Amino acid sequence: RFCLQFPILLHQNSIRWARNWRHKVISTGLIMFAAAVFGQPCKDKLLPDHVLCPIKINISHVAIGALTGVACLHIFGSDRPLFWRESASGVGVSAFFLSRVMVYLFDVLV
Repeated sequence: RFCLQFPILLHQNSIRWARNWRHKVISTGLIMFAAAVFGQPCKDKLLPDHVLCPIKINISHVAIGALTGVACLHIFGSDRPLFWRESASGVGVSAFFLSRVMVYLFDVLV
């Protein structure tokens, strides 16, 4: 059952991913803006013997990690009714989950 459902769900999620391009542009732009804001003060100051080096690296990683998490939060949260409808009609949970994760993994890696 998984082998039959997975390619169909992968195709569905790929189409859904492509239709969400505006959200992806805004999220990626926000992450790049935060990286520039937190990276500019650290320019030429991240030396191993500098006292504030670990703090600046930690703050920038927390900000980028939080924004990446917020950008990827909609993967499962917004389609809950769709999940319940498809699982009630016989779609396997593992096929649904793995197809969704494989498509949206590109957002996390970029």
